[in-house]
Amino acid sequence: MFHLRSRARPCATSVFAILVAVMALVMPMASPAAATSPTMQETPFPSDGIWLDGTLHAGSPFPPALVCAFPVLITALQDNAKLITFYNSQGQPRFSITNGALKLRLTRTDNNKTLDLNASGPGRISADGTTLTTWGPWLTFLPTPWPTAPSQLFFTTGQSVFDYSVPSFRLISGRTVDLCSQLA
Repeated sequence: MFHLRSRARPCATSVFAILVAVMALVMPMASPAAATSPTMQETPFPSDGIWLDGTLHAGSPFPPALVCAFPVLITALQDNAKLITFYNSQGQPRFSITNGALKLRLTRTDNNKTLDLNASGPGRISADGTTLTTWGPWLTFLPTPWPTAPSQLFFTTGQSVFDYSVPSFRLISGRTVDLCSQLA
């Protein structure tokens, strides 16, 4: 005797039961650390600006540096910069990204010559803080000369890579502008 089997589609109840069974097996694999969301923090530009005049200024997070042959003050015209940090499945930082509008004024303080820049980036910082990759407009000042950098105060557009452990600077694409020359 032959039995005929139906080739009809499985009923919705069967599909739902299979879906619930699969979800019950998969859900315990998701750990709370895997669900760590990126964090965002504001990174306010120093309200007194950044002095590059070779003098240690009270409250400045930067060491004294004279990056040009004359004193320079950097102040923020617009500061909406944020730092977004991304984490791995163990909850450890993987990298951070700077993002948001940052418009700066550079002032040569001995003659009041100014230069306004959009230095909004963005940039990507390695978890250990030794590598910075930038895209778009970026302002850089180096407290000491680097052999591969165009100067100690410069502006980049395009993609560049800074390796603070070596130290080295590499322009991938775009251009650099020596800002000491522009303010001279």
